[in-house]
Amino acid sequence: EIHHGQTGGIYVHEKGRGQFIENKIYANNFAGVWITSNSDPTIRGNAIFNGNQGGVYIFGDGRGLVEGNDIYGNALAGIQIRTNSCPIVRHNKIHDGQHGGIYVV
Repeated sequence: EIHHGQTGGIYVHEKGRGQFIENKIYANNFAGVWITSNSDPTIRGNAIFNGNQGGVYIFGDGRGLVEGNDIYGNALAGIQIRTNSCPIVRHNKIHDGQHGGIYVV
């Protein structure tokens, strides 16, 4: 379990990779998962919930696979994609958030 962090739950940056599978990520002050700076992780089968910002925040040329997660109850969008990012997002359940499901800018 990854919870009650002063910032985010998981940060993947500077071309980071890795697989984050079947975790409970909740009640963090920032997004549950941050993906940035040409990083390319796999985020699969997690429960990402009750964060003070969004569930998954992908920005700054972030990539990765976000698949099969249950994302709910976050203060911002379930998944937010910004700034030249191009992730694969599929088969997620996004619900009961205070903003939209997926936000792309």
